[in-house]
Amino acid sequence: MMKLLRRKEDRNSVADVVIQQIINASNNASAEADASATAAVEACSGLIQRGLMAARIVPETVADMYGLTPHLLGAVGRALARRGECILYINRARMTITAANTHTITGRYPQDSWRYELTFQGPSRSTTIRGVRADDVLHFRWAYDLGTPWRGVGPLQSASLDARIVGAISWSLGNEFLTPHGFFIPIPKTGGQDASVVQLRSDIKGAEGSSLLVESMADSWQTGGRGQVNNDWNAKRFGADPPATISEIWSQATKAIISAYGLPPALFSDDGATNTRESWRMALFSLLNPLGRMIEEEMSMKLGTGVELDYTELQASDLQGRARAFKSLIDGGMDVMQASKIAGF
Repeated sequence: MMKLLRRKEDRNSVADVVIQQIINASNNASAEADASATAAVEACSGLIQRGLMAARIVPETVADMYGLTPHLLGAVGRALARRGECILYINRARMTITAANTHTITGRYPQDSWRYELTFQGPSRSTTIRGVRADDVLHFRWAYDLGTPWRGVGPLQSASLDARIVGAISWSLGNEFLTPHGFFIPIPKTGGQDASVVQLRSDIKGAEGSSLLVESMADSWQTGGRGQVNNDWNAKRFGADPPATISEIWSQATKAIISAYGLPPALFSDDGATNTRESWRMALFSLLNPLGRMIEEEMSMKLGTGVELDYTELQASDLQGRARAFKSLIDGGMDVMQASKIAGF
């Protein structure tokens, strides 16, 4: 009776261990599955970052005055893509603009009543400035809800479910491919202790792609049918083998995230130059231009002068399409100056 009870207790403890391992794995998956670390988010945020870095700030005197470098403008785009907002502090005494690491906002409904607490992180210590007026802050928001206008909302926050799916699957696939992998190679029934087998182990480790001449082990392994002899040296691969459904879900969720950024998924595919050119046109006019308008508006209001972002270099990739549009407008009877403005010349 005591033995039976002891065995039952052992089984329960084993089950508890297994269940706890499953719970721990689940908790780790939730903690490690970071959507912002996926290739889809990096591709989108990288494109936005480089697109804004390629833009030219007009007038250049404003950019030179406050140190608005392409690097800083690109960092704004990257922060907007990942976090939905970015805050820059305008130090009018030193004529500098610095990105805040964290922030807290207080105040009433009118935006000019808002007060900011900004933290700037350095290599060894951080600095906090309190009571900063809204006029001394460039507060860029990808989007915002009318009920909470002080909080920026980005694509990852808006499409949080798809982002979690992409992050979880990417994390799962990463773990899948980081598991042990290799080939099973049959050895004689001696268990691998025979001197010739020990030598064979050494030869296999040092082969590095070269050929090895070895004896068949059919005689030692013996005596089965012909199938054993035919397969006695067939290596069996082991390792990652994710279900095709997971890869398909990951692919579809990735496309959903790219679309949430306002970018066509075809931009990141290999469907050919024509589709890529059309996708780039959509990215320029449906994403970078509107995003640039928001940045222009905030800079113009806070810096006290009209600021524009010039995408001339990027629009050069669409020169043929704009030339055709210009000709169509002229042929339709439109004034040359108006047609030039519409076509972006």
